[in-house]
Amino acid sequence: MEFKQAFDPIRSLKETFAAMNLAPAQLWGGGILLVFLDGCTSNTVQGGEGMPMPEELLFILLCVGCALGLIAFLASTWFHPAVFHNLKSAVETGAPDERSFTDHRGLFVPLLLCRLLKGVIQVGITLLVMSPFIAAFIVMSESGDERLGSILLIGSLLFFLLVGLPTLIYLTLGVALMPELVLYSGASPGESLARAWRLASGRRWQLLLYSLVTGLFSILGFLLCCVGVIATSAIARLAWGEAFLRWTDGGVLVTASEMGDSAGPPEDDDLFVEREA
Repeated sequence: MEFKQAFDPIRSLKETFAAMNLAPAQLWGGGILLVFLDGCTSNTVQGGEGMPMPEELLFILLCVGCALGLIAFLASTWFHPAVFHNLKSAVETGAPDERSFTDHRGLFVPLLLCRLLKGVIQVGITLLVMSPFIAAFIVMSESGDERLGSILLIGSLLFFLLVGLPTLIYLTLGVALMPELVLYSGASPGESLARAWRLASGRRWQLLLYSLVTGLFSILGFLLCCVGVIATSAIARLAWGEAFLRWTDGGVLVTASEMGDSAGPPEDDDLFVEREA
């Protein structure tokens, strides 16, 4: 399937929803589990906001929250391979994978390193883009000149809108497909970064559209008494895997010549490698 067709957000969301209904326990349950695990860190920390308490107790709660967040992140990474390979099986055969839901397919460590690498890159990009705001606040607090601070803040905002935000989007989309390359193509964390960047070349507008639509779809769940956001987030999360599978014909032994589309094929002739069973 051509890239633009595979990453058509409407098609992908519909097909993902249909695939999830073929294996509700593994995909609906697994997708919701991933949404819960990935979101529990912020929920744990935010739960204590606005509550007066001693600094020692606040420090203990923060430590507990960080520990729970780390456990949730590790658990999410452990279950990711099972959920996404059940999605692959449902898309290709119409039935869930026969392997255990706790079987990480030997991908726990590579996926963990991939997610950490992707997270470090995204945090680094965000800090770099936000550095003018940080510098403006530091100068304003040191000088105490409100007029100078206002000028710096306005300048920082213009810089962010004209330079920072486009740069942030461009670089973030370049690493968007890293997890799928590890999960479905057996790439190492370093290889996933290089390959994701090459695959995004010439395709960022479609990836941006896909990201925006799936993100809005997730938010629409709030209209259903906030409960629906769990279901819409699960669908949007798995939709990335569905689109990648459609584009790469399962992510196994797909060559550039087999991936031709109007956006142009990747430069390498063997971007995808078969993962050992």
